[in-house]
Amino acid sequence: MKEDQLVNADAVVRFYASKDYMKVGIARYIPHKGSGRPVSVDLLAEQLTAAGIQVSLDVKAAKKVVAKLQAGEDISRIVIARGVAPVAGTNGRLTCFGDEKYPVFPDMAFGTLLPAIPAQAGLRIDGKSLEPPLDMQSCDLQVAMHSNCAPSPEGGQLVSQVYGTIMVTGCVVQILPLVTVSKDHLRVLGTLYHRDCLGMPITLERMQRLLSDMGVVAPLNEGLVRNALLRAAETGGAIQDVELARGVLPHHGTDGCLELLFDTMEMAGTVTEDGAINYKARGAVPVVCEGDPVAMLFPPTSGEAGKDVFGEVVPAIQGRPVPCVLCPASILEDEDGVTLRAKIDGVVQHAKGRLSVEDLFIVSSDVGMETGNVELQRAALLVRGNVLSGFSVRAPANVTVQGVVEAASVHVGGDFLAGGLVLQKQGEVFVEGCLNAGFINEGTVVVQGNVQVKKSIDNSQLTCDGFVALGHTGRIVGGTLRCKGGLRTGQLGNDLGVRTHIIVDLDMKALEDMEEEVLTKTAAVKRINQALGTGSDEEILKQTRQDKYKAVEKLLMIRQEAAVAAKEGHAKLKDLKKQCRERLSSVSVQVSGVVYPGVIVTFENRSFVVSSPVSQCEFRLAPSGKSVELRSLGKIIGESELSDDD
Repeated sequence: MKEDQLVNADAVVRFYASKDYMKVGIARYIPHKGSGRPVSVDLLAEQLTAAGIQVSLDVKAAKKVVAKLQAGEDISRIVIARGVAPVAGTNGRLTCFGDEKYPVFPDMAFGTLLPAIPAQAGLRIDGKSLEPPLDMQSCDLQVAMHSNCAPSPEGGQLVSQVYGTIMVTGCVVQILPLVTVSKDHLRVLGTLYHRDCLGMPITLERMQRLLSDMGVVAPLNEGLVRNALLRAAETGGAIQDVELARGVLPHHGTDGCLELLFDTMEMAGTVTEDGAINYKARGAVPVVCEGDPVAMLFPPTSGEAGKDVFGEVVPAIQGRPVPCVLCPASILEDEDGVTLRAKIDGVVQHAKGRLSVEDLFIVSSDVGMETGNVELQRAALLVRGNVLSGFSVRAPANVTVQGVVEAASVHVGGDFLAGGLVLQKQGEVFVEGCLNAGFINEGTVVVQGNVQVKKSIDNSQLTCDGFVALGHTGRIVGGTLRCKGGLRTGQLGNDLGVRTHIIVDLDMKALEDMEEEVLTKTAAVKRINQALGTGSDEEILKQTRQDKYKAVEKLLMIRQEAAVAAKEGHAKLKDLKKQCRERLSSVSVQVSGVVYPGVIVTFENRSFVVSSPVSQCEFRLAPSGKSVELRSLGKIIGESELSDDD
């Protein structure tokens, strides 16, 4: 029957629901006719129930709807019934018996756990339950494994198993220990408070009992602990890193020692009574006679073991014998087993761990037209005059030139002592041992050992595998000095700003050898792949003709071995670079006088460009390896991360 045919009809409303089924509103309204019932709160409730809505009518909203319908106003935005939203739960809680910011001791009951209040489900308008989401769920506090606490046997209380502080994270309660034992078991460190969680004072006796329960047999450091407890009482806070106990440190053995009874160029200098280094007192290549004492060779000592805090023995490190090989033809061990004497007349040489006395060849005049070039197959060399321009000197052992070396060629297999080097940009000097010279001027010099220069190095190209030392009045001006063991000098550069480059470099030989090996193996793999393809061994062999099978099989074996070797080489190369950088961080460039602008100091590929004069300073690679630090009087006054473009 159509609506216009109804004479007497009740008012009718049509409802709509929100997408989440949590709200109900009125979508359509048909007024009553004739004697039918007009819209009212009761009629809305009746029709809401008939529509299958399971929640109660909002009477206040319903009254507002009725009034607006009667007034002919819009009611589309009025919600007349709502679902019930879920109620979030409450996590379990710890009820502490005292003040949680103070520590607990082992076997101390410190609190109880209150259970969680679970979340409550909601109700949609269609009567379906609405489960609470995960973020509204609750959880009980848990005592996890290794949490350093546990429920008491009677239940209901938590008991601490260690000395520490209470910490609740998420739904887990734990005790953070406040006492730690060092990895070597030689120290026990702790954080101290003046009272515990329950208000009881922390005393020396309680700390001693705590250590005993931990198995520590070393005595409590009563003085430090007492002072820390007093300071904690004054501040009300924690005193951290207090040494509670200490084991007995082992006395490690001393290494064997070779004490040379003559000055050697391998030393940077001698230490005076006031602690300064006298760079001039370096000594020269010595000449000894048969029976003269040369050195004292002391044996290593064994040391004395110690004990850790648990009473376990800590072995001492045994001293190592000095790596020294004695030449039996020229060195005699004395009856005391310590003194070493010369068996022949000659020059004492200590290089590369070998001590010997070498015979000596003497040139009483200049090396020049009178003598011609001097080339020795053995023995040391003493030149009482100069080495003139255009001539050469070659000797397998130590060489001493009492005069100067001009634009000559000199190759020394041992140590080299010279009055000076005036090489005039043409001469070349190569020294396999150490170099001791009065000065170096405009020369190219390569030294595999250490370098000692008394006065100056001017406009020269000096390469040194060891340490370079000049006196307090010594200077380096112009040119490039490359060393691996560091540098000490009185002055760097000059007030004219002459470019002077100091490079502290890595020992590249091992790195270069390993890089060459990796490149060779990688190239072998690449060549085989170009010839056979990059497929697996099985795939390549399936496509190989029978008459080529053995040759291809051999190539594949070579490819596999080369690939493995290249991979292992990459790992070794990485370790070598790390070791080299660690060594580089232990060396420095020290200047007792002034460093002038124009000086560049480079460590590996990091450079510091000096822009203003600095006195009594030191350049050193930063611990990070990413910059060069400039230090003065023990403090960092400059730092640079420039790349070496030179």
